Amino acid sequence: MTKLVEAALDANRYLDASRVTVTTENGVVKLDGIVGDVSDLIAAIRISSRVASANGAKRVEESLDMPDFDCGP
Repeated sequence: MTKLVEAALDANRYLDASRVTVTTENGVVKLDGIVGDVSDLIAAIRISSRVASANGAKRVEESLDMPDFDCGP
């Protein structure tokens, strides 16, 4: 399962998943690491969920962070 999710994340040319770690334990896919922005976060969750559900995983859990952006005063 881990390899399938990693491959799907890497195959998306609009998503930089180079700092995302995927693990699978007891049918739960876990995403950890850093994504560039909210759209990358949503894409990573959607892609992982689609692959996981198609291959019998129970669910996807994420602990992804985004860099802090300074929005100004």
